[in-house]
Amino acid sequence: MILMLLAYTGYAQGNAETANPPAVFLLQLNGKEYTLNEGEATNLDGNFNNPSVVVKMADYRKFDDGKISFRYKSNSAYKYTESVGAKTWTFAGDCTVLLFELDGNVKMDVIIESVMGQFGKENCKLEPASRLIGGKQIAGEKINVSLAGQKLVQEYYQLELNDGKTNILAFQNTGKDDGSVSEEGKEGLELVASSVKTGH
Repeated sequence: MILMLLAYTGYAQGNAETANPPAVFLLQLNGKEYTLNEGEATNLDGNFNNPSVVVKMADYRKFDDGKISFRYKSNSAYKYTESVGAKTWTFAGDCTVLLFELDGNVKMDVIIESVMGQFGKENCKLEPASRLIGGKQIAGEKINVSLAGQKLVQEYYQLELNDGKTNILAFQNTGKDDGSVSEEGKEGLELVASSVKTGH
């Protein structure tokens, strides 16, 4: 199971088995804004005579699997893969976001050790991380990877979804020499982290 997880760390492989979440549109009607999801009917209250209407695509889409939902950048490439004991959702863009669902209880340190082993421990620097995700401060792990002249920054956070599974939310960004990430990468990460909702 861990080896399969490692194969998905950079970019999930395999055939997508679920459709890309619907696009989100913002409708401005007489100055009031409504959010519309692609393919879903929306009722608007009121009588409209010669209304002023503006429609534009939102810069985000919404992922929702019934246990967790979050917004992510609309220009991200979406991928879903499933194998024995593991499901992976990948949203590849300025910040690549990965959501792992693993059967049973898999400890975070086992996952981190396996990831570092894949890159080579000598190429990795591990440090604690903490981030506000869905309004909760969650402790995690950050791996700074320097390999073949390229730098990657990965963050891993375990989510408690009360489903008897191990759920990991991970972020991957290209790193700068000082260990920081691009503004676009930060924006992509914060969009996801700030919009996470669980237990719905």
